[in-house]
Amino acid sequence: MWRENTDPGKAKGPSRTTSPTAGAAAYRAEKLKWEAKTAQATYEERLGKLVSVEERGKLGFTEGRKARDRVLAVAERLSKDLTPAQYQRLREELRLACEGISGGKG
Repeated sequence: MWRENTDPGKAKGPSRTTSPTAGAAAYRAEKLKWEAKTAQATYEERLGKLVSVEERGKLGFTEGRKARDRVLAVAERLSKDLTPAQYQRLREELRLACEGISGGKG
């Protein structure tokens, strides 16, 4: 019984054979990886390859608004060839299509 309970191979907790510097080396390695990833992200941001979520949202909104305005302008350009009822129907259908694409109203 004594041998079973005092067997060093079954010891729990940190090993006495592990060097204290091994933990520090692992920490330094992780820190270096993190610094490298941060430097890479900063570099890509400066090149314009990486943009913030907020900036991307603004760009998406602006481009979406431009596309919507161009689609809705189709009805205006064709209005001289359409009856008033056709013009209104086309305008409404284009508006609904744009609304469906954007997933919202307006």
